Amino acid sequence: MENEKQAVTQSPAPASTLVLSRHSEKGRQVYLLRRSEQSRFMAGRYVFPGGRVDADDGDLEFWKTHVDLSPEEMRWRLAGSIPLEDACAHAVAAIRETFEECGVLLARHRKGEGAQCQVADLLREPHRSHRKERFREWMAAGDWVLALSLMRPWSHWITPKVQPRRYDTRFYLASMPEGQECDPDQLETTHGLWVGPGEALEANGRGDLPLSPPTLVTLHEIVFGNPSANELEKKNGDLWGQARTPRLVLSSMGPILLLPWAPGFNKDRPIGQENLKKRVLPVGVPFSKLWLDQGIWHPVG
Repeated sequence: MENEKQAVTQSPAPASTLVLSRHSEKGRQVYLLRRSEQSRFMAGRYVFPGGRVDADDGDLEFWKTHVDLSPEEMRWRLAGSIPLEDACAHAVAAIRETFEECGVLLARHRKGEGAQCQVADLLREPHRSHRKERFREWMAAGDWVLALSLMRPWSHWITPKVQPRRYDTRFYLASMPEGQECDPDQLETTHGLWVGPGEALEANGRGDLPLSPPTLVTLHEIVFGNPSANELEKKNGDLWGQARTPRLVLSSMGPILLLPWAPGFNKDRPIGQENLKKRVLPVGVPFSKLWLDQGIWHPVG
């Protein structure tokens, strides 16, 4: 029991997520990965590529010669109110984790020619699970420059306090690099697909594509926006906006996740707990609450 208390009250670990998008004949699509059923966080759910920030990700002295932004540009475009070292660490982690999980490298080679072929060579390494340990080595030896300039800060999420594993995650948006293909690692991730944001939300509602709550909210914002959330961000005035730390409450019909802009967010009994099936909202309608029913998070009114 004591270990459980310590896990619940632990500080959230820094993490990063990269929303890859592309334009296709079907319109705008994003790339989603299904986390392994053995994962200790979001097992079996579809998420964007991402993961924890490692110590090497924050070595500013090393990375400032291997990224395409100067420290001042990085501060202006990616940092906002957070320290420059943290901004560097989160951005590098987003690129590294995306490379590890789906084989996409958001980078340019100093020599230019043949860069995509060299990405393919990296992916043919016999031990894909060693990408994390060798990423910095590869970047230095191969003379790569990480393309931080292609990344756009999107949102800042912190896992609810009652969760046993907590993360302080920065979400970025970037276009899929030309000439590369997504390839799940079959370790942390078991399936990947390109899908329209609205199509993914519809599939989640049917139970065909179970999304994590931040993924669900992000997809909704990409397509429809969310006036309540946007107002919350504007009040903060920072590049990243106000951190989103949802509140998890229990009901007789299952867990309910209150988003920070939900009415009554700080009240002991913020919403009614009856007839939740009748309060599930269709895709496109703004929401501030999510209800977990049979393994699927649904927006509810």
